Amino acid sequence: IQLFERGHIGAKKGMLIGADIPDLDRTIIAEAFSMLDHCDVVWGPTFDGGYYLVALRCPQPELFKDIKWGSSQVLQASLSRAQQLGLNVELLTELRDIDNLEDLKLFPELAASADHSV
Repeated sequence: IQLFERGHIGAKKGMLIGADIPDLDRTIIAEAFSMLDHCDVVWGPTFDGGYYLVALRCPQPELFKDIKWGSSQVLQASLSRAQQLGLNVELLTELRDIDNLEDLKLFPELAASADHSV
């Protein structure tokens, strides 16, 4: 939340991204920041029911309370919470994250480099 304190850093918008999203690129990140010009929250959904990115126009700590993290309902629960809070939401393109070996196999170039590093 300190990211949003104008006296601290000066940021007007904030974003968190996952580190396990091979297809996440600068274009998607720029799109999310751009969407914040007309909405409160942007999520990048994953195929497993979570999300790889959340961008906020301003701090929304209530948005993240009492969410069952790690479940296949994380995004749905977050969307419901946003609706309860009266927040305008936009969604990005759905991407795959890498949570296990089976997910990694969906990215052959990464799986090959992982085999060589062992």
